[in-house]
Amino acid sequence: MIMMNDLVKRPGKFRDCSVGVFKGPVAVHIAPEAEDVPGMMKDLLDWTEETDQHPLIKSCVFHCRFEFIHPFVDGNGRMGRLWHSLILSHWNPVFAHLPVETWVRSNQQEYYAALNESDKGDLTEFIRFVLNMIKMTVDEFIDLTDHARGSLKPKRRS
Repeated sequence: MIMMNDLVKRPGKFRDCSVGVFKGPVAVHIAPEAEDVPGMMKDLLDWTEETDQHPLIKSCVFHCRFEFIHPFVDGNGRMGRLWHSLILSHWNPVFAHLPVETWVRSNQQEYYAALNESDKGDLTEFIRFVLNMIKMTVDEFIDLTDHARGSLKPKRRS
C-alpha cells in the first residue's frame, strides 16, 4: 500500500472494474474480468508457494502472470517487478538489488513485446527476455568488479 499511496485511489485493493493496456487508441491487453481477479491471484500465489520450478523461472512466471491478471487499476507493472525481485531475493539476497526497473526502462519495447507474446499462452519469450536481462546485469557486475580489483592490484616496480 505504501508504494502506491497517493498514486492510485484504492491502494492495496483489487480492482472492481474492467481495465486494459492501450497504446494510443489500440488495446494491447484486456485484463480478465474484475470478479475473476481474487481467484486468479489466489491461484497464482498458491502456485508460487507450491511449485518446484527454479526461482529464476518461478519469478518470471509470477511476473508475467501478475501482469496478465492486472489485479489493480494502476501500478501493476511496478508491483509485478517488485514481486519478481522479492521472489529472487528469497532465493539469493543479492537479487534484492537487481535493477529490474532500469532494464525494463532501457528495453521497454522488448519487454512489452515479450509480455504481449505471453498473452497468447507461451511464456518462453518473456522468460528468455528476463533471463537475458539478468545475465547482462550479472555480466556487468562481474566486469565492474574485475575492473575495480584490477585497479587495486599493486603496481609492479621496474
